[in-house]
Amino acid sequence: MNIFTTPTSESAIRKTVFVIFMLITMMTPILGQHFQYSGAGTFNNVTLGDLNHPGVVNIQYPSWINYNVNLSTELYDIHIPPGYDESQPYGLVIWINSNSGGKPKTAWRPVLEDARLIWIGGQEVGNGEWTSNRLGRSLLATYKALEIFNIDTSRIYLSGSSGGMRSASALQFGHPELYRGVAGRVGGAFPEYLPQVYETRDPNSHYETAYFSGTGGNDPEFRDRPKNMGIRFVMISAYGDFREGDIFNIYHFGFERYGFISRVIDQPGGHSNSWNEHTFRDAISFLDHPLDQHTYDEFEDGNFSFNPGQGNGFDDLSTVDSIVNESEGQLVLSPFGLNTSALQLQDDFYFMNPSGAFIEMDLNIERTFEGNLNSVTEIGVWNTEFSFNDDLPMTTFRSDNRSGFIISLPHSNQQQGVSVYLINPNHADSSLHYSRIFDGQFSDWPGDDPADMTGWVENPSIDTSRLGIKMILWQDEINLIFARHIQSENMLTDYVALCDDERTIRIRFDGDGIWFDDPERQNLIVESDWTTPSSAYLTLAASALDSTTTTSTVTIDNLELTHNDDGLIFDPNGDGTLDVNDIVLIVEYIIYPEHFSESIILQGDLNQDSTTNILDVVQLIQMIFNL
Repeated sequence: MNIFTTPTSESAIRKTVFVIFMLITMMTPILGQHFQYSGAGTFNNVTLGDLNHPGVVNIQYPSWINYNVNLSTELYDIHIPPGYDESQPYGLVIWINSNSGGKPKTAWRPVLEDARLIWIGGQEVGNGEWTSNRLGRSLLATYKALEIFNIDTSRIYLSGSSGGMRSASALQFGHPELYRGVAGRVGGAFPEYLPQVYETRDPNSHYETAYFSGTGGNDPEFRDRPKNMGIRFVMISAYGDFREGDIFNIYHFGFERYGFISRVIDQPGGHSNSWNEHTFRDAISFLDHPLDQHTYDEFEDGNFSFNPGQGNGFDDLSTVDSIVNESEGQLVLSPFGLNTSALQLQDDFYFMNPSGAFIEMDLNIERTFEGNLNSVTEIGVWNTEFSFNDDLPMTTFRSDNRSGFIISLPHSNQQQGVSVYLINPNHADSSLHYSRIFDGQFSDWPGDDPADMTGWVENPSIDTSRLGIKMILWQDEINLIFARHIQSENMLTDYVALCDDERTIRIRFDGDGIWFDDPERQNLIVESDWTTPSSAYLTLAASALDSTTTTSTVTIDNLELTHNDDGLIFDPNGDGTLDVNDIVLIVEYIIYPEHFSESIILQGDLNQDSTTNILDVVQLIQMIFNL
C-alpha cells in the first residue's frame, strides 16, 4: 500500500493532517525542543540554536576539538536556579557526563542556587562519543550561553563525571581564556606523563594523558598556560574509587608539582556512588575563592616581628632562654633545655566560611652536634589569640576558653611522627575537651632513599631536605597534606581518614554536610565552638622531645597564608561590595521567603542570630552609610 497516495476528500485530508500532527508530536521529544528562555527551572532535551556570531569562537588545537558541531541539532539539559534575574550576571557550569544525559544531580542543585550558577549539560557527551565531539559540543554550548544569558565571564566553569571530568580537564587546558576553572568527580587529566606512584590499575596506562591528542603531551607551554592565568582545578575523589590513586598522581605530581591552584576533595563512596552536596559545594567555593593573600614571608629581613612582604610578622611567645630569629631566609626556633620556642602570627585570619583558608610552609629539623634529631614541632590554629603571659600553645596546653587544633610532629633518630589534637573546652562531655584524633609515623623522612619518597627516583617535585606542609582549612573540614608518606597510622575517630595517597589527612567537622550519619560525630569540634568565627590565630612552637639531650633547631621556609578577606565575608549578592543592592536583596528574602531556599535566606543573616529579619537590614544600612 502506498501511504503517500494523494487524498481525494476533505475527510481524508483532515485524517492525513491529523496523522502528520501526531507524528510531529511524537517526534518532538526525539528531535528536541528549541530552547526559549522563560524563567527559572529545568529544561530537558532542548536545542540551543546556531550561534548568532560564530566568528567569536576561538579555534585552537582543532585536531582534538570539533569546532564544526551543528548546534541546531544537538540536545542539552539546562538548569536555571530559582530566583534567576536576567538583569544580574550569573555564573555558568558546563557539564560533561560519562553517560548520556546532562541534568544536574538533585544533590548539587542547592549549590547551583546558592552560588548563582546556570547549568548546561550535553545529552550526547558520554564516554561512547569521540572526545573531539564531546569537547566541541560543550565548547560551542558555552559560546551560545553567552548569547542567551547574562553570564559573569569570570565565573565560567567546567565539570564532569569520570571520563566526562577527564574531558572537562582537557577542554580547560585547551581553552583557559574561556573557562576559569574545572571541578568534577572521580576523574581528571594532565597533559604530561606523570609518575605512577599511587596507581590502582595498570601502572603503565598513563591515565592522566589519555584525553589529549595531537598536542599537549609533555608540552610545557601548553601545560603552563592555565597555571599562569590562575586557572583552578578541583578533583572530587572517593575512598572506594578504583581511580583514586590515578587522581592523586595527577594532583601531587602534576598540579602541585608545577604550582597550579588545585585541590583534591576525598569522600566516602565509590566510583559511581560518591555524589554529595557538601563536596560539590566545597569544590565550587574553591573555584570562587577570592584568594586574598593574608601573609607571605620569605624570612629574609632578619626581623620576625616585621614582614616586608604581605602581613605583619610574628609575636614572640617563647619561654626564658629559648630563641626565635630570622637567618638566611629561614624562621629559626631554637628551644633550650625544657624551655619552648613559640610564636604567633600577628594578623588573625578567617577560615570558617565556604571559601576557607590555605597555609603552606616547609619544615626542616636540624641535627644536633651529636648528630641527633631531638624536637617536637607543633603548629596550632586557635579561635582566641595568645599573649606572652598565657600558657604556651603546645599539646601540653589546657584551656578553659580556647578552642583549636594542633599538628604535633615529634622528631628523633627512631621516630618521625605526626599526631593531630582537637581542643574543645566547650564540649558537654569533659572527656572530649582534649582529644588526640590521629597518630602516624612518616615512612620516608629527609635522608631516606628518594625512591621511597616518591616511588620514582627521577621525580624532582619532592625536596628531600624538608617536610612540605599544606593545610587546607575549610568550613566543616581540615585537610593536612604532607610531602612524605604516613604509615602505622591510627585514626581515633571515624571522622578522620588517611587518603589513598598516604599523604593527606582529612578531618571532617560536624556541620551542615555531615560526613557520616554516625552518633560518634559528637567527638569532633563543631562550628559553634569557635566563639569568634571571624578570627583564627596561627601559632608555631618547638621544644625538646628528650630533655636529657641537646635539642634540635627547627627552621621554617616561605610561610604563605591565603584566606577570604573579612570585608567580603558578608556579601548577599556576591558582587564583592556592600551597597543598596544588598539591602534590596535582603528585603526580598524577608518579604518573599517562599521564593528562596533556607540557605539563601540565611545569607542575609548579618547579626548571626540564625534568622534574617529587619534587624539585619538596619545593621547593613548602618554599615553602608556609616550611621
